[in-house]
Amino acid sequence: MPGRHNHLADLLDLVDREGRRVYVTKRGRRVAAIVPVDVAERSEEEEDAYWAARAARVLEAGEPTVAWDEAVRMLETGAVDE
Repeated sequence: MPGRHNHLADLLDLVDREGRRVYVTKRGRRVAAIVPVDVAERSEEEEDAYWAARAARVLEAGEPTVAWDEAVRMLETGAVDE
């Protein structure tokens, strides 16, 4: 999008009205994006579906699993090889 916008409300209106993506830059490098809600929600749904399918494959294959809290504890303490 050519030009600079200094007002967040104007950018949010562009996203809401026109379905545009707005990139936030810092020193010319993209660091964030403002996207329409439906785009963000679809992305979250796709990510959830991906991880659910991965988990299902692990369970179907009978691979060993670890509870999330236990995995975090192991990573934080360096006891990954237990």
